[in-house]
Amino acid sequence: MLSIRGSTLAVTATAIVFGYCLRGGIVLAADGQSRAIQGSERFAGKLLASTPQGKKVTVNVDLKVWNVSSPRLTVLPVTGFCVANAISGQLVTVINGKSELHAPGDFWTVPNGVPMLVATKSESATLQTIAVRGPSSSGSRQK
Repeated sequence: MLSIRGSTLAVTATAIVFGYCLRGGIVLAADGQSRAIQGSERFAGKLLASTPQGKKVTVNVDLKVWNVSSPRLTVLPVTGFCVANAISGQLVTVINGKSELHAPGDFWTVPNGVPMLVATKSESATLQTIAVRGPSSSGSRQK
């Protein structure tokens, strides 16, 4: 039987670990097991682009590398229009309800606002994402 002091310590330790995992890019399952998706940001910045009408707009671009080591489908936390590239291992993705197997060298896109579920078919897999957010993907206007 745990004392109240021991329970408080366990809850505090769990909260610290959970917060650390969220900041580190690890998505936790409801049952407490790690789904082992880790992201590493390689570039994040604003770029100037032109609309088809020639208007200059600023868009946000993120380039991230993700390591996936779970055979269970998990949402990859990417926002905006996304171009993905499988780097190593075998991946399964589900986008708009459609499941596809990807091997190293494969490229695919994910529409803005559509979640991408990923799982590995090998021990682990690595993919790269380039996400674009701004007037062209969110509909908002920047001046």
